[in-house]
Amino acid sequence: MFGRQPRKSTKIVVLTAVFGLVLAACGGGASPDADVFTAAPRANDDAVEIATNTAAEEPAPTEIVSEAVAVVAEPVELDAEPVEVIVTLGEATLGEFTVDMSQSAFDAGVSYRFVVTNEGAVGHEFMVVAPLESGDGSMEEIDAAALFVIHEEDLPPGATVEVVYSFPVDTVLGLEAACYVPGHYEAGMKTPVVVTG
Repeated sequence: MFGRQPRKSTKIVVLTAVFGLVLAACGGGASPDADVFTAAPRANDDAVEIATNTAAEEPAPTEIVSEAVAVVAEPVELDAEPVEVIVTLGEATLGEFTVDMSQSAFDAGVSYRFVVTNEGAVGHEFMVVAPLESGDGSMEEIDAAALFVIHEEDLPPGATVEVVYSFPVDTVLGLEAACYVPGHYEAGMKTPVVVTG
């Protein structure tokens, strides 16, 4: 009996058992950096230790390659020169006060430079406002209703003041350029202004 050769199946079982013992003795191939945790035992089982490798290599960062994109557009003139409007204020003979403008029709959204000169002998103001009846509201209320105002203290005799202004698209169509210094409006210091757009 001692001289008998073991069967092939017995050799396989023995080799498998030896291989299992070698693996168990070597730690199952877990790296020294591995975290070890204990799983809950099953019925009639000892605790099982499972090694996990948390020191896995981080993936290389993804390289994003972008290509330059050429944008072609028609040139837009953002700083277009405002249209110049010459305004002259003064007193004519026989006590008539005047507002003369190089143009009185305007397009909404277009930039205008009002160059206002007082050629009279007294101070005047210049405003663009919806027409008012004499005595309608205080000067503060009239100023608040105006689209823009150059006050009397800024327009003494001989003074020139420039204002750049664009009429909004929703501008009231019936406007006037006028001077509301007491008595001046009544003396004719107004002229119609039309805005389209």
